[in-house]
Amino acid sequence: MNKIYRLAIGAILLGITVESHASLVSNDLLGSGDGLLTYDSDTKLSWLDLTATVGQSYNQIMAGFGGYTSNQGFRYATENEVAELFSDAGVSQTSWVWGYWNYNNPGYVANSTLVSLLGITYPFDGLSTYSIGLTGSNTFGTQDSHDYAMVGYNNHADYIASLAIGTLENSTNSSNVGSFLVKDVSNVPIPGAAWLFGSVLVGLVSFSRRKALVPAHTKE
Repeated sequence: MNKIYRLAIGAILLGITVESHASLVSNDLLGSGDGLLTYDSDTKLSWLDLTATVGQSYNQIMAGFGGYTSNQGFRYATENEVAELFSDAGVSQTSWVWGYWNYNNPGYVANSTLVSLLGITYPFDGLSTYSIGLTGSNTFGTQDSHDYAMVGYNNHADYIASLAIGTLENSTNSSNVGSFLVKDVSNVPIPGAAWLFGSVLVGLVSFSRRKALVPAHTKE
C-alpha cells in the first residue's frame, strides 16, 4: 500500500507543479461563462478584458464607466504590471517577428493565447489581430495623456508586442483601444490539481481501511 501512496502522490504532485506554471487563468466577472477576467497567479492580479472598456477614454473610465473603478475595485495597471503580465504569458516585447506560417512557434502561440484572454480590440482586415489598451503610465511626458500597450499577431504566424507604442490624450476615445484595468485578488482560487490531490488522498485512505478489513488470501 505504501508503494501505491508514493506513486499516486508523486503523480498528483507533478500535476500540481504543472498547474502552478500555467499562471494565467480565465475567470468570470458578471455571470457564468462570461470570461471577462484573467487571473495571474504569479502577481495575484485579476485583469479585466480590454473589450469591456474598448472605445472609452481614460477620463470616462476614471469617471466610473461600467462601475469598474468606482464600485468593483479596478484601477489602471502600471506599465510595469503590464510588462509582468506579458512576461507571465510568455510574450516578449518586440517589433514584428516573422513566423513563416509556423503556427507552433512559441512567439505566435504566446501572443495569440494572450490576445484570446484579453479580447480582440482591433481586427485588421482579417489579417492582423491586436489587443490594445491604455495603461496608467505616462512615459512620453505628454500632458494629460497616457501610454497604450499592445500585443498582436497575424495570419502568417508573425507576432508583435509593445509596452508603450504610443499615447492618447485622456479625453480621447478610440474604437480600437480599451484599458488595462486590474484589481488585487485576496481570495485566490484553489487550483484544480490541489483539489484533486486532496480528493485522491481521501480515496486512498478509504481504500486502505477497507483493505485492512478483508482477510488475506492464502494459496491452497
